[in-house]
Amino acid sequence: MARHILITGCSSRKRRKLEANLLSMYDDILISEVHKVSQAREALTNNIVHLLLYVLTEKDDDGLDFCREISRPDSDNHTPCIILVDEEGAGHAGLHHGLQHILPLTSSSSELGSLINKICNPMAMRLTPRYYIPETKAIIAQRDRELPTDVLNISSGGLLCEFTTNNIFQVCDPVMISINFTGAGETADLEGIYAVLSSLKIIERNPDFTPLRIRAGFTFIIVPPAVKNKLKTIFAKAGLTAAKSL
Repeated sequence: MARHILITGCSSRKRRKLEANLLSMYDDILISEVHKVSQAREALTNNIVHLLLYVLTEKDDDGLDFCREISRPDSDNHTPCIILVDEEGAGHAGLHHGLQHILPLTSSSSELGSLINKICNPMAMRLTPRYYIPETKAIIAQRDRELPTDVLNISSGGLLCEFTTNNIFQVCDPVMISINFTGAGETADLEGIYAVLSSLKIIERNPDFTPLRIRAGFTFIIVPPAVKNKLKTIFAKAGLTAAKSL
């Protein structure tokens, strides 16, 4: 699952430097950046953000108050924050604004990375459990093209699958997904799921190095009510089956 990180702060140079550093450390993050607190507030309202990195290069009590506000567990837009400050500003940020995660701008990549992994653990970020249900297949439809896929795991919010692309899969296009369950004591055909690509990995290549087999994650955008109800039933049975096998 990709970690969505928002960087904000007055210094565009330091934001860019931090972004480059993060991209060299991780291959599972999506980074966006804004300049003002008002822009950060709007981003938290309209987008998925798992972590806010606030680059403090000058006195900014309003920015620190904003970080304290969204860090509270009872906040409507609760988002963990890491404040990156110069040595002189660290004490002021923590003492006067009650912020927990404060690091000097001169911190090493390993120190910053350890704190990000602690706060923004990919396993802890999963909002819904994923299920491995044997013999689950799906059809991915794009315009007039259809690709049969093997479903590796599935949740109420998306699925992970593998398929042979034959160079016809378009990563930027949304898809319609139909899922066929024949395992876990349940047979069902679920149709009309509208989804977008969330992750992609090339598993196998053709002799000319073009992609042959792809592992792809899809996020469900629109799921018909009848399909939602059927998925709940299937997942409940899958959960009981998994518990009995332990």
